[in-house]
Amino acid sequence: MHCSTCADDVANILRQTVGIDREDVQVSFVLSRGELKFDPDKIHDVQKDIIGRVAKRFPRLDLVVLFNSEVGDGSDGMMKVRIRSSEEKAAGMQKSLDSITGVKTTLISPGELYISYDPDLIGIRHILSILREQDSFGDVELDDVPDGTVMAKEAEEKHLKGIAIQTILASIFTVPCLVLAWSGSSIKIENVIRYGVECACATAVLMVAYRIYLDAFWSLVYGGAGGVFSRVNMDVLVSCATGAAYIFSVAIFAVHIAGRQFGDGPQTPFFETSCLLTTLILGGRWVTAWIRSWASKRLQKVGDGDLQIADVRFYNEETEEETKMDANELQYGDIIIASQGEKVATDGLVVVGKAQVDESHLTGEPKPQTKSEGSYVLAGSKIVSGDVKFRVSKLTQENTISTIKGMVKLASQQKPRTQKIADRVAAVLTPIILIFSIGVFVVWLLVCALVRKNSWDKSAVIAATYAVATLAISCPCAIALAVPIVLVVASKIGLSKGGFVFKNPAAVERARKVGKVIFDKTGTLTTGQLHVEHAYYAKVATIP
Repeated sequence: MHCSTCADDVANILRQTVGIDREDVQVSFVLSRGELKFDPDKIHDVQKDIIGRVAKRFPRLDLVVLFNSEVGDGSDGMMKVRIRSSEEKAAGMQKSLDSITGVKTTLISPGELYISYDPDLIGIRHILSILREQDSFGDVELDDVPDGTVMAKEAEEKHLKGIAIQTILASIFTVPCLVLAWSGSSIKIENVIRYGVECACATAVLMVAYRIYLDAFWSLVYGGAGGVFSRVNMDVLVSCATGAAYIFSVAIFAVHIAGRQFGDGPQTPFFETSCLLTTLILGGRWVTAWIRSWASKRLQKVGDGDLQIADVRFYNEETEEETKMDANELQYGDIIIASQGEKVATDGLVVVGKAQVDESHLTGEPKPQTKSEGSYVLAGSKIVSGDVKFRVSKLTQENTISTIKGMVKLASQQKPRTQKIADRVAAVLTPIILIFSIGVFVVWLLVCALVRKNSWDKSAVIAATYAVATLAISCPCAIALAVPIVLVVASKIGLSKGGFVFKNPAAVERARKVGKVIFDKTGTLTTGQLHVEHAYYAKVATIP
């Protein structure tokens, strides 16, 4: 999505889809992510009934289902994993697992099986052993569940690179057009050659920015499922402005080549208008893409990096042997070994050993804490010295780091009241701008023709210039983009510098009114950074 209005259009399409709960549709432009609830009795094929409807309006979007599971009916606390195989094997696995208590499966796409299981009833290794016992399935291994933040980052980097190339190419063609158009008689060149070069440059710029016009076409054809006004978005405005300037200029150039003129005198094409406007729009989208990329990178750092480790050292109590294991295959009650220099994979209770553990990433305490039998260790903590064996109390999907990361994502994705107001203003402002621009064209056409006594064709050129200028300066994208960027930055800064997490957007809005905070804590509130508060110098008596 290249602008916030696209996210609104996607949300409107989803809300108008039969079987989707309108109140639970959340689409974030910054995160490039959407969440919704639907009735499986009304929507049987997610790819066709949901993805297909969005793809019909936005054919250029890469749409991926991150997860599809049941809500309610005891689904809270269910762990989720994914297995990728052939279509035939995935269907067979689904039949084998559907009869097991505590396990629910969903085929997201052919060959892609999602498994939800209750870790209190059955462990993931037990599920894998059931599948591996059947030779027809082969060697069954877990596949990483797609991380929406990572996928959005990759897509954003691709989009950022593409829009940067488009902007640079458009600038290369715009500069000579501006030089020829604004130089006047300073550059001695025939008008036919001058206008021909300008026309070629303007045509090249429009071809570079062809996606704007393609998106405008799809918007007019399919709209955003939000009424007639939803068909008029920023792409339509830009297309109208640049298209009008280009068509008028081509018409003037054609009349000039034919040896004729508009009305009572020759008119000058304004190819530079379409070139400059298109380049500025591309430049603005480049800046927008960069800001969103910056925000998504900041959000991705929360709970990621070295805090979540992929492999652990599993200790078998029966054989007293140590083996390397994928952290995603952990079960409640497993015993993990963590030694000096290693990170704690997930939350657990120490059963053997003693170690100094650095928990400053969560508590802010700069001094390592002593952990021994009966103590709790938290995910992401680093063993400074010693070694411990701890029993897993929380799986990687529900440990402290994952919980904090989920809370930050939630705060960044949900829309606060201020954002909803900004979205409504931006949605209404776009068609108003188009109507207002048409009014500007009509008024100037009548003023130039009837009051100033210009010819109608010359008046049309003048009126088109003012109408195009009105469209050019009235982009509403910044209004809808401002609030989500503030939420992302506030959530990131709050966690990284303040050490606190905003649980929802409403908390961010209320936080600006907070004057005093009361902490219910028995320990010490610190920043986690040592520094000198005061320095005293003792006077030393001199001995004669």
